[in-house]
Amino acid sequence: MKNPSLNTPSPGRTGGRGCRIPAGAIAISLAAILTCWAAPTPVDLSELILEEGKPSEIRFSGAQPNTTVPFAIHDYSGAKIGEGTAQANAGGDFAVKIQQGAGFYELVFPDQDAPVGLMVLRPAHGNHDPFFCIDTAMSWHGRKASKEGLMAMLSRLGLGLARERYSWVSTNPGPGELKLEHYEIQRDLYRKHGVSVLECFHDAPKWIIGEAAIEQGNPYPQDMVETVNFWKSASERLGPSWGAMEVWNEPELMGGKLPPRPVFADGQSGAIRPA
Repeated sequence: MKNPSLNTPSPGRTGGRGCRIPAGAIAISLAAILTCWAAPTPVDLSELILEEGKPSEIRFSGAQPNTTVPFAIHDYSGAKIGEGTAQANAGGDFAVKIQQGAGFYELVFPDQDAPVGLMVLRPAHGNHDPFFCIDTAMSWHGRKASKEGLMAMLSRLGLGLARERYSWVSTNPGPGELKLEHYEIQRDLYRKHGVSVLECFHDAPKWIIGEAAIEQGNPYPQDMVETVNFWKSASERLGPSWGAMEVWNEPELMGGKLPPRPVFADGQSGAIRPA
């Protein structure tokens, strides 16, 4: 069986977002084009992690309006173990009802080469394990509509820490200027789902580095007073979501081959710390 995937068509076999097109086809009608483009898309990614033996519903959008949508369920070996139909409404939305034992499955729409991976787990017990962390970087990447669902998935999987990305440059354009709203929204969502953030940054505003250091190829902050002022202010607003802070990721790549002693000293001094 192929690795479970989310609407990932096979190269050279599909058109639009996953519809099969016969090899050698020269022309297709506008209706066919629209049909190919309308591959079902999960509404909430967290619904793709199910609980063993529990009747569940997975919502989709993107089907042709007012149509019957056939589907099949394949197990890990690729064998078909079930099939059914769902009814799309006037907006192209529909839901697939499923109940399975623990394991990995694919939900397959026969008219689309876009299988959807499903994970069925036993009921979760206890607190999140603080030992495990996953690199998410959702502050910089990913579709906005999918992010909270992915955070809920982390929580459902028992992960207690997510490694994120933070841009000091964009949030501190000048002395006393704080533009943290984007990161506050993201961090509040993590907190909502009980996942702490390993904050990671590797940049500094030019006005804190200084022209002389920049000319020498030094990317590290030189104004330690302003550095402490900013991170103390940022930690007051973002700190409640932090589980840890990664000070200057990959200095051998992002640091101009210079040791980041001032930045590390700042982190060690307590200017950057979880609240």
